Amino acid sequence: MARLEPLGVGINLQPSAVRELSELGLLEALDKIALRTAEVVYASAQGGQIWSEPRGMKAGYRWPQFSIHRGHLQMLLLKAVRERLGKDAIQTGAEVTDWADSPKGVEIVITDPAGVETHETGSVFVSADGLHSKTRARLYPDEGPPIWGGIVMWRGVTKGPKFLTGRSMAMIGEKKRKFVCYPIADMPNGSVINWICDLKFPPEYMWSREDWNPRRTR
Repeated sequence: MARLEPLGVGINLQPSAVRELSELGLLEALDKIALRTAEVVYASAQGGQIWSEPRGMKAGYRWPQFSIHRGHLQMLLLKAVRERLGKDAIQTGAEVTDWADSPKGVEIVITDPAGVETHETGSVFVSADGLHSKTRARLYPDEGPPIWGGIVMWRGVTKGPKFLTGRSMAMIGEKKRKFVCYPIADMPNGSVINWICDLKFPPEYMWSREDWNPRRTR
């Protein structure tokens, strides 16, 4: 990947996560690109309200809960890292291919798409390379691949009218078959609404490997 671009749809940031982002001085910036979630509402398949409760500061927390577009959050964090650590702090299109303990802490080998290796040293190596982590596979070779929980999730965003408080999260259904929606941005005549449809499949059902990145054309 030559550059980083916004990816994904909506995400909810709980107060415990917002606390950390606030400590990093990002609360004001979050308020500009996210909505403070006011409540969660559980509803029947026919739309009848079963239960509701407040969220974030309205529920007594010291920090808000935010509903935000994942890509906007990614770009906010990217901007903060480059401003504070330097524009070259993030290297794209490369991967960690080896590491070893050294007298200085740890030495890692980074390989770019052309096969060129560079060596970096540091006091700590934090591997956050996802569900199919190569680092974890090396540390725990007998663990095996991730175990699928059986839930397939369809996600998207839709422009539509505001509902309830305009800051509400609605949940319909149960664990094996569920629909969730909440606004992630305001529009002049409505909201940008994030939605998720969950459906549970039997353990023997074979599904393609998950991927957030493929491009599709109509």
